Amino acid sequence: MSDTNKNKLTLSIVTPSGGIFDGEVDSVVLPGCEGEFGVLPKHSALVTSLSKGIITIKHDANKEESVVVDWGYCEVENNKVYVLANGAVALNKDSKLSENIKKANKLLEESKSDMSTYASEAYLKQEIECFNKAI
Repeated sequence: MSDTNKNKLTLSIVTPSGGIFDGEVDSVVLPGCEGEFGVLPKHSALVTSLSKGIITIKHDANKEESVVVDWGYCEVENNKVYVLANGAVALNKDSKLSENIKKANKLLEESKSDMSTYASEAYLKQEIECFNKAI
């Protein structure tokens, strides 16, 4: 790894339908089944399951992006984070935001996860409100 990338993670988020995100990031917060967890460069190796919620991606001088997932798996190893999600919707400023919010809400409604449904939905609503204010 070059000196310019030693404080970065490589994040890849994929679904059966295709890739959602692939690039270098400063950090990522994921909705684990045991609760949210953050990953920074040099994180120890980890394999875990994900519950429905929001993946928060920070990169490029604190630029933040959000991806809603229904459930999936995450592997962290050697400054690389791999997320395989059953379903995911990116909530980016440059995307068709209202369409993607509808898709994200539908994804969460259809999710069969029995993990903290009300907390996940409340968190999603809070994140969407914050995201809309930032636009």
